[in-house]
Amino acid sequence: MIGSTLERSPNVPQGSVEEDLLSVSGLGAAMTASGILDTHPLVLVAGDLELTIIVKSNDSAFAVDENLDPVPGGAQAPADWVLHLPDVGLVGDAAKKAAQGSAHLSTGRPKQTPPPTELSSPNSSMNHDAFRQLGGR
Repeated sequence: MIGSTLERSPNVPQGSVEEDLLSVSGLGAAMTASGILDTHPLVLVAGDLELTIIVKSNDSAFAVDENLDPVPGGAQAPADWVLHLPDVGLVGDAAKKAAQGSAHLSTGRPKQTPPPTELSSPNSSMNHDAFRQLGGR
């Protein structure tokens, strides 16, 4: 999803995102398995695009309608995009080490980013079915 979103931009060469994220491929699996990404999301910042990626774990993972389509706004992404990794838990040190060697990885939350809100909370007034119908799904 990250690559297909960013590589819509003429500023981000095809295949470059996957190459930049190779160093964290095992780390992502460890973060998912440990449940860290359920409470400490990944945050992609690319110009005006800010995408919070939460990965649900345990039983709640089965109640999510996953959408891995490219995110609108990626076509305007600049070449200096950054994926912010959580630096907590058992994988925190590995995240910090991976970010040190990359221009596109950082740890912690971006400074301008407020904490994410849960869009699918029971108190949400959004009609998710209406959004799916608008999107043709």
